[in-house]
Amino acid sequence: MPFSEPKLTAIIGDGTHLAGKELDDLLALASLNMMRRALQEGLKPLGAEVLQMLLVHWRRRIVSNPYQGCRVVADSLDLADLMDWTEDRVIEGLRELLPFLEVADQDAYLMGNIEVGLDPLLVDEAQSLGERLDRFWRVSHVRSAMAEIDDAMNGVVTALKTLAYTGDIREDARVEALNRRWSDFQASRRLTLEDTLEAAIDDMPGFQQEVLEFELIHDLIVGFRYDGDCPSAGLFNPTAQELVGSKLQALHHRQRAG
Repeated sequence: MPFSEPKLTAIIGDGTHLAGKELDDLLALASLNMMRRALQEGLKPLGAEVLQMLLVHWRRRIVSNPYQGCRVVADSLDLADLMDWTEDRVIEGLRELLPFLEVADQDAYLMGNIEVGLDPLLVDEAQSLGERLDRFWRVSHVRSAMAEIDDAMNGVVTALKTLAYTGDIREDARVEALNRRWSDFQASRRLTLEDTLEAAIDDMPGFQQEVLEFELIHDLIVGFRYDGDCPSAGLFNPTAQELVGSKLQALHHRQRAG
């Protein structure tokens, strides 16, 4: 049961590259938004508690199987155990929740065989949830990367001043190339400067390219100066593997959602 809004597919569905905490944050925001809408539109207390459980199921399943989209599968007996309720009480909550979901087989649903779609709670004509989640991720990603660059900038500038020519032809050529690369980066830099947030989130591939160039220059300097026991200790991002999804997401989207 795919999302009817393509932007949701791109940011939290089978079109996303995000994983881990970044994806968890977006799924949490989507869940909170669905609960807000349901309560705003009159969902009663029992139905709201059942919806909480269904949203937990949805978040768990979409992480392991992003192709499920807005589909949720559950069983009333399992929900009763999780909630310490009788099955009859769960069924009553399902009855209250019915108008807020996409249900193909209402008879099976009201017998506790739950297979539903969340699209009615995800799709908002007034404001695209996909756009909101996409902006949240873009701003979070840009601010995080900029904070890392700001923290590392003084060290890069200082290190470049201290890299001396040694008389070794190959080493001196490396120093010359590194200084030239830094000069080129400074001259072309436009999206990783102060007060460039909106420009950066409008051009995520360009922003990510600047971040990657800074990261490479930083780590080349570390290579010159490294004399410790841990090869990754001084790198720009020693846990870069955890952020592969973020880099791919940034490089993949050429325009801001919307």
